[in-house]
Amino acid sequence: MLRSGNMDAPRTRASPTGKRLRRLALPLGAMVMVLVVGLAMVGVGYGLWSKTLFIDGTVNTGQVNVAFTAAFTDDDDVVDDAAKDSQDTDGCDAQGEIDTAPATYANKDGAADGRSSCDPESTGVDPKDHYDKAVARCDARLATAAEDDDQEQAGIQTVFVAITNGYPSYHCTAWFDIVNNGTIPVLLHSFSIESTAVVLCAQGATAYDLDGNGEDDVEICVSGLPSDGSELQLDPFLPDPYQLDLEFHILQTATQNSTMTFDGELFLHQWNEEP
Repeated sequence: MLRSGNMDAPRTRASPTGKRLRRLALPLGAMVMVLVVGLAMVGVGYGLWSKTLFIDGTVNTGQVNVAFTAAFTDDDDVVDDAAKDSQDTDGCDAQGEIDTAPATYANKDGAADGRSSCDPESTGVDPKDHYDKAVARCDARLATAAEDDDQEQAGIQTVFVAITNGYPSYHCTAWFDIVNNGTIPVLLHSFSIESTAVVLCAQGATAYDLDGNGEDDVEICVSGLPSDGSELQLDPFLPDPYQLDLEFHILQTATQNSTMTFDGELFLHQWNEEP
């Protein structure tokens, strides 16, 4: 038997209470949104495409290094620089054996001929007053590679100075050429002898008791540093060396027949930092 009626009417079913419930269909727009959200979730979870890029870096650092390249004095019997020691000639009869340089120092004027430089009566560049006798001598030299106090760095890091047969009021000036053979600009921060700062010759001199007997033996000062007390900058790759000098004056209170030594240090650091 067939029932008559609307075949498109929504179907109903009975609820537990006996009432009939109507089953409603979702609108088309809502169904589309549900599908879009579902597909998006599937893409996040399973459809991530990716790519990684790489950067490989290299850092090359420079080097701080300074070296001595030459050393000479105004009383070693040879004119090394006409602008500095033009009177360093065999102008006087040598007293004793001072025509010959001490051991380990070069006898720069060749074989002994009984003549030697007249002793300087003051320090600094020539021309200046000299005594009429050759009683003492003063020599300076670079260390050998085996003698160098810092053999890990390139170039010579050490120089030697020797005064032979010195006496009160004897003077000597020693010049040293220095180059920055590293790749970083440096500043000369301090210069000390026996842990005491060396003063500029234009400002005086520092007296040192080298034999420890309570009396000063020698005065030492330095020339060639900035007069305002600022740090001297040495740049790398320059064609000419920088030059400074030490000036010595033996005092009246120096001990006779004595061998005295001293240690000096120049402390340099990179130009853009302070120690």
